[in-house]
Amino acid sequence: MKIMPVKLCDAVGCCKSNPAGYKDSLKGTYYYREPAPTTIAAYALERLEEARLSDEATHAANTEAMENNKTIVEQINALMAEIGMPDGYSEIDNKSMARYPKKIHYTAGYKMDIARHVATSDGYETAMYKYNSLKSEYDKYVEQVNKEAELAQKKAQIEADKQKAERRANLEIAAIILRYNLDPDSEWRDILSALREKNQRLNLAVAMEMTCNNWSDGPDDVEYALGEFTIATEEDRDIECCINGCCGDNWDDDGRIFRDCEWNYNELYKSIEDQQLVTDAKLALAKVLDE
Repeated sequence: MKIMPVKLCDAVGCCKSNPAGYKDSLKGTYYYREPAPTTIAAYALERLEEARLSDEATHAANTEAMENNKTIVEQINALMAEIGMPDGYSEIDNKSMARYPKKIHYTAGYKMDIARHVATSDGYETAMYKYNSLKSEYDKYVEQVNKEAELAQKKAQIEADKQKAERRANLEIAAIILRYNLDPDSEWRDILSALREKNQRLNLAVAMEMTCNNWSDGPDDVEYALGEFTIATEEDRDIECCINGCCGDNWDDDGRIFRDCEWNYNELYKSIEDQQLVTDAKLALAKVLDE
């Protein structure tokens, strides 16, 4: 029986303590851009798992050698005990300045030679302890970068949606400006004002809806629109009578009355022949209310 070599399980011990440290290892692959944190995290986990598998394989290969060497150590210790060889010795510490100097204990040389040359352990337990510690840190890093990536993706999506909405709004405003030959520099408020001038019922309906959304100034806008309302038909008279009955002394400080009365703004919109004008005015009104 001879001493057999035992390979140290040191693959996990060579892994980086911080997963972000693998960034430089990826530069060769991602030379044209910085590797994403999620890519680094995935790469770090791969290296850690490879190291674990390597140490497990090394440990399995060491089993025979370690058992052999343990037997040798037991035989050496048994022989030394049988012949009365001490496992160490002590001597007074001559460098000590104490009144009663302490003794220094030294391990027997054969014991030190055994520890130095007869490996009975390959560091597997230490490697697995290191693996579990690193795995915990790597998992935290992965969770962190995934959250950051998710937030960045949501932010990018919000920005993309915003840009799409702006493009749609630009197309919508351009179409209305062309349709009614309005000033090219018109904003939504300008467009709404221009469209209201094209139909008295539309003008009144918009005033009612705006007041329903915000009646802090009372029914002033509705009363002004009524002042410009010309009665040309019996239906116009009914409209004027109904809306006028919600204003003045009858105003109850609640703009929702213009949503709920007989000739509410929705009914007025329906009564307008040019529904394209109504659609465009509603869009302009929605934009104005969102400001």
